Amino acid sequence: MERKDMSAMEILEAYFEAYRNRDLETIATLCGGDITYVSPEGLVAEDFEGFSRLIRAEFNSFGVLYEPLLWQSSIEKSSECLLLWKRGVKLARNAAFRRVEIQGSTLLIKSKGIWKIVCIQYFVPVSFKSLLSKKK
Repeated sequence: MERKDMSAMEILEAYFEAYRNRDLETIATLCGGDITYVSPEGLVAEDFEGFSRLIRAEFNSFGVLYEPLLWQSSIEKSSECLLLWKRGVKLARNAAFRRVEIQGSTLLIKSKGIWKIVCIQYFVPVSFKSLLSKKK
């Protein structure tokens, strides 16, 4: 499917798949250059360079397996779309999986007929540090 024909939700799903595959090149095509990213730890990046630095650090720290969406709602207008979502995720670190649910919001803007992610933030409703610590 061409990016021009993809819905805002399909762009978000493609982002999660690219993230899971650690495919920064595909992520770059899905996001605007002025993307704002808020990580689960509360770190903020205000442009693609900062965003790519943060997610590269995430790639090097742990693996992520996203599960299908548990729910999503959207507010879509002709040139912008806000997606609110919740999904299960498995975090892999030190050969151990921890399953949690994450919630997030993603703002997409349509420019020249193509949706681009311009803001993505999500949070884990428990301590992120405890999720990534070694099990005893």
